[in-house]
Amino acid sequence: TAVQNVRGYSRKARARHDVDQITTAWLAYMHEYRRFPAGITSMGTNAMAILKGEIRHADNLRRVPFLEYTAGATNYADPWGQPYHVDLDADYDNVVIATNGPITTTVAVWSDGPPGQGRPIMSWRN
Repeated sequence: TAVQNVRGYSRKARARHDVDQITTAWLAYMHEYRRFPAGITSMGTNAMAILKGEIRHADNLRRVPFLEYTAGATNYADPWGQPYHVDLDADYDNVVIATNGPITTTVAVWSDGPPGQGRPIMSWRN
């Protein structure tokens, strides 16, 4: 129906916006600290603690808020309830491994997209 189509488009637009915001936050983190934290693969509790800057974290000692998100949220989920995936260029060769192989970038962020459709929403593609 038309309502379902609009809702689906809205969810994809929100996921695209979130992917862009998360990418920008990690790039700002890199600019501030000149390194990426180790072991980040999704926008779970550890990544949120680092980027929100609400608590003093070993990977964000200055408590710089790189990402604003709902107070108390411990993970950043896509519109379908799944955490966003993240791959950071920890070895600084400008290559990360994401959904379908190596990508020339320093930050890759993606959502798996709508369940069952096999159409991820990726930071390196429009």
